[in-house]
Amino acid sequence: MFSLQASFLPEGEVRSPGQIYYESLCFKAVNQSIGKAIRHSKDYAVLILADHRYSRPNSISSLPGWIAIHFKVSANFGPSLASIRKFLSMRK
Repeated sequence: MFSLQASFLPEGEVRSPGQIYYESLCFKAVNQSIGKAIRHSKDYAVLILADHRYSRPNSISSLPGWIAIHFKVSANFGPSLASIRKFLSMRK
């Protein structure tokens, strides 16, 4: 799974309860989508989360642990595409 890296919240900035609530709803939907793509232990998929907010440490920690350990953040799409090719070629 990949995310394009962008700016993080400035240090010390606090999110409002509303932001936290909507982020929670978003991650519930993201986690459900991941579950639809990967249904069993021998299944695999490539998911691209192209919103800079997914590169934040608190966002990555909101993903299931078995996804978070494989999560990669890229500043550009080129390196992501190379990693995807490598991942898929290993599964052939």
